[in-house]
Amino acid sequence: MSKPDIVCAPLAGTVFEVAGSSGSKVEAGQAVLTLESMKVHVPVSITTSGVIEELWVKAGDTVDQGAALFSYQAGVSQQDSNAVNVRESPQSGIKAELLNEFRHRRAMSLDERREEAATGRHKKNYCTARENLHDLVDEGTFVEYGQLAVAAQRQRRDFEDLQASTAADGIITGVGSINGDLFEHEDCRAAIVINDYSVLAGTQGFFHHQKLDRILAVATDQKLPVIMYTEGGGGRPGDTD
Repeated sequence: MSKPDIVCAPLAGTVFEVAGSSGSKVEAGQAVLTLESMKVHVPVSITTSGVIEELWVKAGDTVDQGAALFSYQAGVSQQDSNAVNVRESPQSGIKAELLNEFRHRRAMSLDERREEAATGRHKKNYCTARENLHDLVDEGTFVEYGQLAVAAQRQRRDFEDLQASTAADGIITGVGSINGDLFEHEDCRAAIVINDYSVLAGTQGFFHHQKLDRILAVATDQKLPVIMYTEGGGGRPGDTD
């Protein structure tokens, strides 16, 4: 039997509905599941009829763009579905609850989960920090540092609240390529710093500063140019951890 195909998430979002199941026959173009992102439902289907081999997500799960959703055997008939070998999930060896928590925490830092903050920026004719990042960096090349950081205020604020309102502690840092279609790969790499005004008015907190120090050290070590979007309200006195 041929190697199964793996279908990945076309965007970050939440699994809204799962229509298929392991071993079920699916026709070409039929939605196996539906993702929800920014209140928009996006069906995920297959291009060739076949049999679902293994589903790795369920309704309510948060997934990143590119995350494996399910595998299927193209061209396998319903009567042959019992012959499909259930492969080990890419999540093998990782406790499902830990993986889901990781996905949840990453998703909480993205615009799709921070709709109110994104809307506020758009009303003032500004882009969000992550929209600026998307417009600047070649797709698929950005490696982010410290995405899961929150403000150093856990002693006095709920962690879920900090995830929602202080995503990445107000600063996106990482390394990515710019204009890769024009120059050699090594000539396109840059250290990138984007302050996020939607997080506590862009103020600079404890982890914010640690992230900035770290990416500048990376830039120094790797001799990278630095591109920085500077927008913020100065020092933050409220970090108490």
